[in-house]
Amino acid sequence: MTDLNSAMLDVARAKFGSEEGVDFQPANALSLPFRDEGFDALICQFGVMFFPDKEKACREAYRVLASGGHYIFSVWDSERHNPAARLLKDLVARFCPVDPPRFAGVAYTYHQIDPVRDLLDSVGFTGVNVSVVDMRKVVEDAYSLARGQIYGSPLFEEFRLRGVDAERVVDAFTEMLLREFGNQPTRVPLRAIVFEARRP
Repeated sequence: MTDLNSAMLDVARAKFGSEEGVDFQPANALSLPFRDEGFDALICQFGVMFFPDKEKACREAYRVLASGGHYIFSVWDSERHNPAARLLKDLVARFCPVDPPRFAGVAYTYHQIDPVRDLLDSVGFTGVNVSVVDMRKVVEDAYSLARGQIYGSPLFEEFRLRGVDAERVVDAFTEMLLREFGNQPTRVPLRAIVFEARRP
């Protein structure tokens, strides 16, 4: 398991027992520290949209996969299909009307299927398969969800730099979630897109 942020790996490591044999290693998707053709599968969960050079990351994925290896990754569909993301973006703009943090919308910017498919084809992947997955996340505690979205992302630091009280944002976001999606347990609609491709 890899992540650019070693602190995230510490969180993940705590979820596994030593007997499960999972290795953890910091890695940059644009320059993977692994040998050519060393893996049968490469899976990336909701990370591709943050890569600053998506073509380079795609070529790295191709490089480390053995012939017949599978590359599977998920991205979020647009904010239109992920209404909680739209609420958060509106909230950020409300608290920071001048120079709002841009991170709030980044996760939902890589949803156009054809350009992603074209990139995979151009790098050399074949058998590209795309699945659109609709879900309803049951949220027992809207406050915990709101707090995780603010404190567990770069938004927290962005608010701090702008002198915005993050706890006020959390409270406001909690109210918006409950108003939009109903009382707890709150059911939040989500839509993801899953791409699967193979190295020939």
